[in-house]
Amino acid sequence: MPQAAARDSSGLRSPEKFNDLIRQMVESDAFRMAPVMQALLLYLWQNQGRSISEYAIATEALGRAASFDPKADSTVRVQVARLRSKLKEFYEGAGESFPLRLELPRGGHELKWTYQPPQKSLASKLNGLPKSYLWTAGLAVGVLLATCAGLLIEIRGLRASLPPPPASLPRIGGSSTTHCGRRFEQPISRGNRYRTGPEG
Repeated sequence: MPQAAARDSSGLRSPEKFNDLIRQMVESDAFRMAPVMQALLLYLWQNQGRSISEYAIATEALGRAASFDPKADSTVRVQVARLRSKLKEFYEGAGESFPLRLELPRGGHELKWTYQPPQKSLASKLNGLPKSYLWTAGLAVGVLLATCAGLLIEIRGLRASLPPPPASLPRIGGSSTTHCGRRFEQPISRGNRYRTGPEG
């Protein structure tokens, strides 16, 4: 079964459907104790795809006064760098299972995202099937297992009823006897009338 294709911020799909995932991120351990990072992440997400100035980020997301001067104050660049580190920390904890991947390319503050639909587990796939189908499949498997068990018992019974194998045949060759410590050789050939016996 082919995997679902990943979508990214260059596509036409609106990212609004991922708001629940963003909420999970800001409520995670990586962001829970960092309210400034929470506010910055939410702001950049809500304005994803738009051209945002450092002045807008400072005054609208970071609470700076209207007199903020981005040329003289590097607050926005510093906080964006911190957010980049927080995202790395979050994904190190969440692992590859979290489907929404956010990135902040260096040298800018535009949020990039990639979405990889999670693979459904076998249990979730089975839950989506009708119960009648599951009952039918379960019954079929039960009948198959019972048939296999019956065949196995029948095969064992047939093996038990077979006659025992014949006894091993005697070895073909000359016979030898021993008398008073001396050995006599008796050839089996009918044309040889002589036998060797003890000397003297």
